Amino acid sequence: MNIPISVIQTVENSAAPMDNSYFNHAEKAIQALDMVTPSSYCYDYMSNAINALERLYKGFLKAATKTCDWYRLPSETFLTDDHDILGMVLEIKDNFPDVFPRVEREVWRETKRFLRDLRAEYSHARYDTYPTYEEFRSVLEYVKSQQKLLTDYIKQGTLEETNDRDMGLDY
Repeated sequence: MNIPISVIQTVENSAAPMDNSYFNHAEKAIQALDMVTPSSYCYDYMSNAINALERLYKGFLKAATKTCDWYRLPSETFLTDDHDILGMVLEIKDNFPDVFPRVEREVWRETKRFLRDLRAEYSHARYDTYPTYEEFRSVLEYVKSQQKLLTDYIKQGTLEETNDRDMGLDY
């Protein structure tokens, strides 16, 4: 049975900003990954944690398109085809500058390197590297910190209030 598009649109239109497939997938993935123990750990879990991070950022951007009349995604396929985690962070940082705390230039450079490395690790962890359980846990904690940062921002209603686009990137 197919659900009529009018029903789907009604549900989507009445849903809260965080009620989207990207946030829902990320939330469930984080819950499952949080239960991983050293004895149940496998390398694919690193890819799963990185994918959850990507979906958090995509969920935020999808919420922004729904909530902010002025905001438009850079392309029609940005959420479906793009997997550049750093690119998503830059998109958020450029359009919603108060989401991420301001940091010094060197910290921002390290963050950008880390996000680029994460994107590369997404595939490597599935095929040719062997991240340790401790490395996985470290990435998962970062993912959870980003989840809190993004969800707190949306729950505070700040997303609806953001319209000052004169503030650009820190660097």
